[in-house]
Amino acid sequence: MFSSKVAVESPDSTYPSARQLCQDYQIQPKKAWGQNFLDRGPSIQKILSPFELSPESLVLEIGPGLGHLSQAILATGAQLIAIEIDQDLQAVLTDLADHYPKFQVLYSPAQDLDWRQVIAGHSCHFGSLYVMGNLPYYLSSELYAKALLELWHAQAMSFLLQREVSERFAHAPGSKLYGPLSVLGQTYGQVRLGERLKASAFYPPPSIESRVLILKKGIQDLIQPDQLANYWAFLQAAFQTRRKTLTNNLAGSPWASGQNAQALSSILNDVKIKPAARAEDLSASQFVQIFERLNPSPNR
Repeated sequence: MFSSKVAVESPDSTYPSARQLCQDYQIQPKKAWGQNFLDRGPSIQKILSPFELSPESLVLEIGPGLGHLSQAILATGAQLIAIEIDQDLQAVLTDLADHYPKFQVLYSPAQDLDWRQVIAGHSCHFGSLYVMGNLPYYLSSELYAKALLELWHAQAMSFLLQREVSERFAHAPGSKLYGPLSVLGQTYGQVRLGERLKASAFYPPPSIESRVLILKKGIQDLIQPDQLANYWAFLQAAFQTRRKTLTNNLAGSPWASGQNAQALSSILNDVKIKPAARAEDLSASQFVQIFERLNPSPNR
């Protein structure tokens, strides 16, 4: 159903608008899934601009929607795997795939798949894997954590989120906005805020403002991949009750039981953390130091 005039070699040029695609394919956006489709326009490049995609790149896109970001990614020559929950979008995405043989779509709730298995078997160096997506607001925290925990080796990530959520994930220590997902992202690497997107960048326009969140992998892993699950559980325990000190939050956890209960105060002193400090006061590097010193084990 695409016009023969569609310039598939260039991103976001004559690819139909979201409104037009919905009309042509008789698609009705589903409120239950938070479907506000990213439309064509400068917003696409605001998501892509931090990256240097090439034919050697592999991109995992979460929630391609009507394919506007997908088309821009594919125009770089990159290989693209997309995960889409809505099979009603299959016709439009299949037509897009007819133009781009390096485009594959899996129809499933993204949270139900192991993303490591999704990319397994695809030719790609760790330094050329990217993760992107216009994440539904009701699943943004779950999918953000999943991306970090399962694709820790990715070169970079870019997500479109509700503005307040993006700002919370990128927040520095010392604020109630700073939480375990802030720490997890900043342990992965550099986290920074990108452009704000107005409601007019979507169809139908949402009632909230969105903002791009950009993550770039650190030069050196602060946490080894096989310790990520433990580290994430440690961070959640540290922030369990915000009004409590870090010591009190960890007191009932596996990381402060037995000998570690006695060692914790010494460890905090070694990394220059006051006994009355709360989790929101610590940097990602301080969390890593404490975690490594406590040496948690899943068998405890």
